[in-house]
Amino acid sequence: MELYSEVMSRVQNIKIWSYTIALLSQLGFFTQARLLQENILLERNQFLLNF
Repeated sequence: MELYSEVMSRVQNIKIWSYTIALLSQLGFFTQARLLQENILLERNQFLLNF
């Protein structure tokens, strides 16, 4: 159950960051949106490697 909670927490965080990336892109902050997206991918890969 703890693993499920951790995964669902990560999924929720990714959803929030996805909305943030979309908003930054719409406002013209393309570099910041791209950097944020790369950081999320790095964090996701690190999380998956920990299994």
